[in-house]
Amino acid sequence: MNFTRFTLICRTGWNFRFNSYGDGKLILSYFARIINLIMDEEQLIKLLIELSELPAETEWVEFKVNRFNPEEVGRLISALSNSANLCGKQFGYLIFGVKDDNHEIVGTSIKPKIIKEGNEEIENWIMRGLRPHLDFKIYEFNCDKNTRVVLFEVPSATDLPVSFMDKAYIRIGSYTKELSDYPDKERQI
Repeated sequence: MNFTRFTLICRTGWNFRFNSYGDGKLILSYFARIINLIMDEEQLIKLLIELSELPAETEWVEFKVNRFNPEEVGRLISALSNSANLCGKQFGYLIFGVKDDNHEIVGTSIKPKIIKEGNEEIENWIMRGLRPHLDFKIYEFNCDKNTRVVLFEVPSATDLPVSFMDKAYIRIGSYTKELSDYPDKERQI
């Protein structure tokens, strides 16, 4: 068996070193996936501040305060994923608790982990409507003692446009539109 030494540098900024006998690629891939899923509150606050300092909403960032409509969120996730791809971003972000006009962080009362559509948890309901499957993350955290924020981290589309309920969406500036209305952009994904 071959002895291999790995160094894993994660998006969290942590470095891990470990040794493996044999083919350690599977171990490395699994370990990297687990570690990269972790984002602590400090990193979330830093990301929130960076995104709220953008001069305007973008094709890959949407701000909201308390209006939560499950179908609208599904369409936004499709649009943010597709637009992140076109903008060369790894992720798109849907953030509840930030005003969209001045980007002031005001907090939200939205609790997506307990919202249901019918008898189904909203996260699962949205994931079921997305094609291809998209493993978005929902982070709920406090940026200070009284200001709660919800951040949806949406992976960029790969190979195929992401659709929600059989329609693909895209962001044009800060507006969500059907991707089929923009065939040139659809071909780029």
